[in-house]
Amino acid sequence: MALLILPLFLSACVGGTPKPIHPIQDPEDYKPRGLVSVSNPREGFGVVNFSSYAMPQDGDVFRVLRDGVVVGKVKVIKPVKPPLASVEILEGQPRRGDLVEP
Repeated sequence: MALLILPLFLSACVGGTPKPIHPIQDPEDYKPRGLVSVSNPREGFGVVNFSSYAMPQDGDVFRVLRDGVVVGKVKVIKPVKPPLASVEILEGQPRRGDLVEP
């Protein structure tokens, strides 16, 4: 039995490094983008979900878009706990579901 398993195991090891299924070729894909999850314009605070993209750094500033139109600006503040980032609302009135991008 061990003689049957050993060749199978070794054959899996000689294949080399697997290639990504969907390689990212466009540098734009690496830019953090997210969706507003929580927005409290009165307090100047919100939370953005970056689960589908790269995480931002503390201090990064983003535009807020609704239907392709810029409606505000936010700045990432601590805490940043993937996939969520706290933001300070600098301009506008972001709403849940608005797109956030550089």
